[in-house]
Amino acid sequence: MAGDLNRRLTRYGAKSEIIENLHSTSIKHADLAFVLGGDGTILRVAHALAGKDIPILGVNFGRVGYLTSIEPEQLWPALELLITDQYHIDDRRMLEVSLQKGKDTCLFEPALNDMVIKIISPQVVDIKLQINDRPARYLRGDGIICATPTGSTAYSLSAGGPVVDTDLPVLIVTPICAQLRTLPPLVVSADAQIKLQIISNHSTCLAMDGEVKATLDRGDKVTVSQSAVVTHIIRIDSHRLRSGPTDNYLRNLELVSL
Repeated sequence: MAGDLNRRLTRYGAKSEIIENLHSTSIKHADLAFVLGGDGTILRVAHALAGKDIPILGVNFGRVGYLTSIEPEQLWPALELLITDQYHIDDRRMLEVSLQKGKDTCLFEPALNDMVIKIISPQVVDIKLQINDRPARYLRGDGIICATPTGSTAYSLSAGGPVVDTDLPVLIVTPICAQLRTLPPLVVSADAQIKLQIISNHSTCLAMDGEVKATLDRGDKVTVSQSAVVTHIIRIDSHRLRSGPTDNYLRNLELVSL
């Protein structure tokens, strides 16, 4: 389908490119990125495009499709709606995650869905949690999830977290299998700064949007807050997906296909 889409865009007068490996390609400018894949593919593209103000149209070739905009059979009518500006762009808030090991900052990256700290070994992890300047709380369990409203329907929901409207300016903190239920799921202001510190010796990892980023040791500190960067997701009203042909032209489009 990527080839067919590329040829159709060319007929409309658009400049397009098929990108199969994001790691080997630097996307500097585009008016739009088509993503043919599932939610995992969109998360990887959102990370690659962070801060570049390139909207994403996801075509669902996955199993869930929470982040995708349309199904494959809707692509051609959706393309006509794009050409005639009959679409919306939703700005999805992202997390800003930093990892400090001793005096060194080892990680500073955005995430669209969530940041997860999770035990690797069959023990439990002890985590100190502090939100802004409030008194610290302690979690003992399998780990913790910090999610955006977009990520509230992902791993956070599976762990018992709430589903949150994507327009709400909040962050979600969800414990994973907490012992004694000492820490319930929390919804905090998007202005909050969430500070986490590992206080146990068991093997633990940090993952962002499903990708493991680092191994955590005792004393490591993770800070989570709302990022200034947003992901632009194109939304098309389903009742409009019956558009006819048009002579308008698209220009400088970037096609992303994984």
